[in-house]
Amino acid sequence: MRSQSDIAKINAALKATDKDQFFCWPSSNIYYHHYTQNTNDDLVFVSKPSRLIDTETYNRLFKLIQKNVAEYYIASKITWSKSNKLKELKNPDMRYLLIYTNPTGSANDTDEISSSPPTHTVASIFTPDNLVGFAAFDFSFEETMEPNSSDDKEVPIIFCYEIQLEPSLRGKGLGKLLMNTMFQIGAEWDMQSVFLNTFNDNNLANNFYHKLGFRPDPISPCQYLGGAYKHKYKYKILSKRISLYLDELLDQSQSHVRDSLPPLPSSYSGETKPENRMDKQDGCELLDRLLKARDNNINSIINHQAPSLAVTTTNTAIAGGSGLGPSGLDSSITNIDLSYPPQQH
Repeated sequence: MRSQSDIAKINAALKATDKDQFFCWPSSNIYYHHYTQNTNDDLVFVSKPSRLIDTETYNRLFKLIQKNVAEYYIASKITWSKSNKLKELKNPDMRYLLIYTNPTGSANDTDEISSSPPTHTVASIFTPDNLVGFAAFDFSFEETMEPNSSDDKEVPIIFCYEIQLEPSLRGKGLGKLLMNTMFQIGAEWDMQSVFLNTFNDNNLANNFYHKLGFRPDPISPCQYLGGAYKHKYKYKILSKRISLYLDELLDQSQSHVRDSLPPLPSSYSGETKPENRMDKQDGCELLDRLLKARDNNINSIINHQAPSLAVTTTNTAIAGGSGLGPSGLDSSITNIDLSYPPQQH
């Protein structure tokens, strides 16, 4: 059973993402380099709908899948067919996050996003040979199997069909970046969860998904089948609610700000608050208010790290949360930077 409002969400998401670069990483689009902290490769990130993928690129995508998981298809006796897999990849509703490596390298030696366009031509980057990773997903519906319900409700989700990387790029944070990007896209279009399938014997993939918080969904055969039937299926269906991802992001933000606040003077006993400073409790109370105020804009945090909320104060002495106006901010706070990345003060 699908609600009309959820159908409208899916249709709106499909329409909005049916274009080149439907998602742009911060300061990183097809004209800019993006360095990662854990690899020396100069990487470029691109988002495309399936209709804009050419035949040679589809063949490259297939070869990555074949290299990484064909053995699991064969071992599980699930038909491994190039034509079937390409048909799935070319589904009109499929959306892609693509990672290319720049073979010419970069003039920069620091792990930062470049502020100027590359000197080489863009077309020289986007060749199939330079494609080193990708994620393929669509917007769809999935049953919830809610208890005590006569009709299984279907909810809007993102289904991740593939997330593949060249083996040399594994363990460097790129898989997590791709997965978290899907969570961000799902949050933007009010999807409920991210779903995916994984082979039971693919320990590398299962460990990766488990670390990200994915668990077997109630609709997975391993969850609702018992006895011999439970072991008949060589795959499982994993899911993670997008709201859980956003909660984790908020927790990381809170922890980051708490840890960033300077320690109290050793002479401070806690009975009398020093003037002209905020202690950690005050800072966290303020942070909680800020996070609530920015909750509707959390989808703008797209670097998948705890954002730095730069708070600059002048003559600030907050006592018991008093003195806060309707906006939740004390008038003596001169600058609160909620942008990402934060501006330098």
